[in-house]
Amino acid sequence: MNRKTFTLGLLSATTAIALNACGDRKKPIVGKCKVDNIKDQEMIFEFLENGTMQISLKGNLFLVAKYEFVNDQITINSGDGVTSTLPIKLEGDRMTMTQKNGDIQVLKRVK
Repeated sequence: MNRKTFTLGLLSATTAIALNACGDRKKPIVGKCKVDNIKDQEMIFEFLENGTMQISLKGNLFLVAKYEFVNDQITINSGDGVTSTLPIKLEGDRMTMTQKNGDIQVLKRVK
């Protein structure tokens, strides 16, 4: 799997989870979440009010993309013509996103 495909898949999964679990009811996706099921690297997703999301890996900005959260699905546009829509499930401070290939990403609210 190439880096772009991996990044978009990870972004889609993580974003979907974070959108529901990482914010309040008025702004359900605004805030920061840490990818919980990647133990060897710290990956942080930050969802901004303006529909932009940023992914940092080990404290370094890795990717910036646009997102939209509607009806328990997140649509992520990485800006290079690749758009992905994935379902998410929210449980407390955790968000779970299932990628099209069946991989599951779990995000936990940080802030």
